[in-house]
Amino acid sequence: MKNLHKSLAVLLVLQAGFALAVENTEDYYNCENKVTGTNWDYGTVPSWCDAASFGDSAKIKADFADITFDANEDEASERDRYMSAMYPVIRDAAEHYFDTRQPDASITEKAAWVHAVMATASIETRWSQYRDALDGKIKMIRGDLGHGHGMMQIDDRWHFTAIEEGKGVEIFDNISYALDIFHNGWKYSAAQSCVTDVSDWEARARSAYSAYNGGPSDWCRWQDSPITQDTNYIAHYSGKQWEDFVDDKNAVATIDATCYMDEGASCSVSEAPAPLSKINIGQFTSGSVFALLDEIDGTRLEYVRGPENAWEQATRFLELERDGDWVKVELMKYNDATETPLVGWMLDAGTVTWTEFPALGTLASDFPATILELRDEIDGAALGQYVRSATNAWNPADRVVLLERSGDWVKIEILRYLDVDETANVGWVLDSGNFDWISTEQVLDQQVGQFASGSVFSLLDEIDGTRLEYIRGPDNAWEQAARMLLLERDGDWVNVELMKYNDATEQPLIGWVFDAGAIEWIDAKAVGALKQDFAATILELKDAIDGSGMAQYIRSYSNAWNPADRVMLLERDSGWIKVEILRYLDVDETPNIGWVLEADNFEWFGGIAKEEGPTLSEIWENLYLTLPTGETCIHEAGTFHCVAQWTDAVCLNAMLNRETDIMPVAVEAENVEGRTIMLHDRHECLALVPSAFKVGDVIQTIGSLTLYDTVEAVIAATHADFVTASRVIQTQADGVYQILDVVVQDQFIFESYYKIFVEDKIGYIYGGSLEEYTLVEVDHEMLAQDNILVPQAGDTIVINQVDGVVLRDDTHVSGKAQAVIPQGKEVMVEETIIIGESGRVYYKVDYQNVLGFIYGGLISPEITLSEWASFTVPTPVEAPVVTVPNAGNDEVEVRPLAEGGSIWALILFGLLLPFRSRVQRRYKNLK
Repeated sequence: MKNLHKSLAVLLVLQAGFALAVENTEDYYNCENKVTGTNWDYGTVPSWCDAASFGDSAKIKADFADITFDANEDEASERDRYMSAMYPVIRDAAEHYFDTRQPDASITEKAAWVHAVMATASIETRWSQYRDALDGKIKMIRGDLGHGHGMMQIDDRWHFTAIEEGKGVEIFDNISYALDIFHNGWKYSAAQSCVTDVSDWEARARSAYSAYNGGPSDWCRWQDSPITQDTNYIAHYSGKQWEDFVDDKNAVATIDATCYMDEGASCSVSEAPAPLSKINIGQFTSGSVFALLDEIDGTRLEYVRGPENAWEQATRFLELERDGDWVKVELMKYNDATETPLVGWMLDAGTVTWTEFPALGTLASDFPATILELRDEIDGAALGQYVRSATNAWNPADRVVLLERSGDWVKIEILRYLDVDETANVGWVLDSGNFDWISTEQVLDQQVGQFASGSVFSLLDEIDGTRLEYIRGPDNAWEQAARMLLLERDGDWVNVELMKYNDATEQPLIGWVFDAGAIEWIDAKAVGALKQDFAATILELKDAIDGSGMAQYIRSYSNAWNPADRVMLLERDSGWIKVEILRYLDVDETPNIGWVLEADNFEWFGGIAKEEGPTLSEIWENLYLTLPTGETCIHEAGTFHCVAQWTDAVCLNAMLNRETDIMPVAVEAENVEGRTIMLHDRHECLALVPSAFKVGDVIQTIGSLTLYDTVEAVIAATHADFVTASRVIQTQADGVYQILDVVVQDQFIFESYYKIFVEDKIGYIYGGSLEEYTLVEVDHEMLAQDNILVPQAGDTIVINQVDGVVLRDDTHVSGKAQAVIPQGKEVMVEETIIIGESGRVYYKVDYQNVLGFIYGGLISPEITLSEWASFTVPTPVEAPVVTVPNAGNDEVEVRPLAEGGSIWALILFGLLLPFRSRVQRRYKNLK
């Protein structure tokens, strides 16, 4: 949280009333190699100065290349690329900042906040920050005659120290510093006269921007005396023109904004290489000596020995990175006994033979011996050859590659040859934690390919042999391109099986094709087809696990009209598999992808059978999961069951009867696709927690309880770690109160905490758990009328809104309006409904024989219920006046409708009185 804390400190100083010094900087202060005349459009707003004047331009180039506008590219296409990369970065930064400052806010408010931040960045600089200029230097945006620094335009005259500290040049420092000011405006905008509703997000955004642009006294400038900036802001806010350039608003950012907002420089990708996607070990195919260079086309660091060297064995090396024909490698031998890595660049113009391995390792640094002897088989005879460890004082340690594993035994090859004839050094050793392994994230079984371009190619019976069949390329105008499964390589020749049959007899099409870089290969987990005995002729694809049919089909062997289909396995989950049919839909090569129930319907073939790891469902089974959109979830049978905020996640444990780890794990966007997201309202979900009560219930304390001002304080106090200053007041012994909020902790005993109103103070008390009870539920009638804050069924409410309230047919503003209930009108509540994080209250009422719902205000963070409607004692209905007809002078006797009626009413009242307000303790799902 380093950046946030620094910015908060600045804001606190400003709020404390310290004068902010004005620095009389000249126009374009410290601006080197200025660039002007760029287009006033997204990513290119003028003007630009060298970033190196205030920060590390090399680090910017290494870490932030994806969000740097490249002036060397076509401007229109580069703008699309730049904006598509920048959008998720701004989105993630704004969301993370908001989660830090308002962790309990609703999803709706967070989305409104992100919208407001994007509009602010749009009006300030149209999302401009860095530019890779034509002079080869990295520039940063400078506006307002150079006084405005960075995307959010921090002014060096008013924030000189911040600018000197890098809060203009470093994009996340720039955003964080600016958002401290903007969020202050956002937070206090709700209390301004120009914002009539706390949920009027547009008005709050406009007030926040007016204060951001003009200072705290200008909250309502946009309404009272708008200037050009206010008019422009609402145009940006409403138009959202930045979306015109963004390919995918749900894309995952290529830069970890959350890390940079929290940790700053420690997130630098230039300081930590990306994990290897595969272990490629190479050596030169021929030749005696080559050079390892310090950079591409640079200075020699070391000689690399080839296989035709008469004095030394050939050297092998690990591929780290590629740039055209240049490859960055680490030599698989150390220079000396200090085990200093030898890393550099070499030219690979088809002169290197590469072999892929599942893992690369060395003996662990704490391995107790200096050598480990190879054996000819598992627990077999010693070969007299050794793996040298890092503790060996005479020779550098060996690197080894994993060839095979059987239990605790591993078959390895030492990447040091025995002699100049390059005799391999292969054998078995016991691996009981002896090795430090570098392995790929996923061991891939097979490769499926198709030609990158061209219309037709030949499948031959042997290398350079006779044609068996034509292979269609992607540029073929009549048929879809054919795909092929890699079976074997021999130089530039590959032995393949075509992923389409020749005819309905399903005869395999296997042969050789020439691949001199002409084929694009993708890794596949498995390739298969429906079994011969599959009962139907087709199997329909679904759009999700157990989802809707897509009207696309996998053709089986039993299909009499068309050859059977091959499919490529993409993913497994809960008995379902996501597959791609290896037959395109049309000549445009439209992919044919969907989900089907596996149910032993398929046979998988080709490649080398490898042990399959756990599925995502199995990995997720005992975890809280955080979606890219911020919800906290538990996964169950292809569905994410979610709540909006992590603090309510315990209710999901109760709902699904599941135990999970405490801390949530983030889920990548690509793993959310194809699964259902079910967002549960917090109040409905918390109602499922054993022993917990709900908002609106009336409880009676067992003895006196301590009221704390925050739920964090009462949780700390419950676990003997409270701060005395947080304590507010003691409740009455056996006091009766209404619940205003519910928080539940601990998925095993379900500790509950309740927000209540005590003697004009609002705070939280500890409500017990499955193991102890501190209060009980009682009848609503036991609550003093002055303390009824959330009227319940049977209560009478009076409308307080001057303009009345709208009676709708649903609990949402989009519900159809049926009537307006005027101010002062009394209605009886038939049901009270509470929705969302802010506790939106709705009453179901009958008004003039029309049944509907009215909005009743918020419970959190501030209680606004009385502004809309409040409890009242029903106004007595006066009996109608009976006018007796005048019968002249005759006496008229008026009799009651039933003799003795008043006496019987009194007797009935006396019989019922003892049953009133009987206390009932509720036992709910106690097990």
